Amino acid sequence: RWDSATVNVRTLDTTRDDYKWTKISIGGVGGIVSGIWASSSHSVWICGPELMGVIHVTDTGMHNYDTNAIGLARGCFGTSDSNIWFADQNTLERWNGTYFEEYPFTGKVDSLPNWPQCDYYDVWLTADGREVFACGDGGVVIHRKGDGRTWERIQTPTTFRLVSILGLSPTDIY
Repeated sequence: RWDSATVNVRTLDTTRDDYKWTKISIGGVGGIVSGIWASSSHSVWICGPELMGVIHVTDTGMHNYDTNAIGLARGCFGTSDSNIWFADQNTLERWNGTYFEEYPFTGKVDSLPNWPQCDYYDVWLTADGREVFACGDGGVVIHRKGDGRTWERIQTPTTFRLVSILGLSPTDIY
């Protein structure tokens, strides 16, 4: 969303800036990386449906968290290395610094709503990490309110698959 006829975008100038790329091998041929989030240049989280889990790249190497813990994570966002959320199949997952917490919207957890099956593709958190927004199939957007416990589905004017979500504040979501 923009409020003018002109949009200014700053991009990385690889001819002027002295940036160096580091190649890492993950996944197989044709694998898809669909989510990257970093708390710093020393801690990068990578996810994608063909990666068979989540990869955490640190100064000490790559750490792979397999699909038994996370499923088919497609998008990720965090506020620190102990508060990273991943979008998954009918589920969101949160890395709390030690292990993954599962948030299934299937009625199997009393504190979570039972919603129709939905594959989620991306997730965004407010700066304090209390509010969580995720998007997915059928134009679905879900929201964990600021109390940290209450979830709601937000009606959107589309039935298209939403694969990306970004917020500037809890009331300014794109």
